[in-house]
Parts: sequence; C-alpha cells; structure tokens
Amino acid sequence: MKSHFRTTINKGLQIIAALRGWTSGYAVPQFIIDTPGGKIPLLPDYFVSKNDNCIILRNYEGKEFTYYED
Repeated sequence: MKSHFRTTINKGLQIIAALRGWTSGYAVPQFIIDTPGGKIPLLPDYFVSKNDNCIILRNYEGKEFTYYED
C-alpha cells in the first residue's frame, strides 16, 4: 500500500475545508476513505443543527447561517 499518499482524517478534512470557497468546485478533490465496505467520501462539517422549520449551516469561513425550509 502507498502510505506516502495517506494523511490523518483530521488533516484531510482540514485540507478539503481550506480548498472550499477559494477553489472552483470542479477543482476541489474528494477526501475518500477506502473501507472494507467500499469507498466513503468525507466532508468537513457544515451542518450545525436542525429544528422543525430551519437548519443552521456553517460556511467555509466558519460563519453560521440559518436556512428556513418552507
């Protein structure tokens, strides 16, 4: 296995978060973990919370926004 292409999960998520918002969406790579059950993409945590009619989201700069569902 090519371990020189590996990074920690935290570092991988930091790299992806740093690229988002500054790089075209097509240029942002996916951070994938290859598990025995298949490849699973990981994303930085942009979902903060949810209640009956809205969700709180965090953008790439760490700012939080409320999105109201109809």
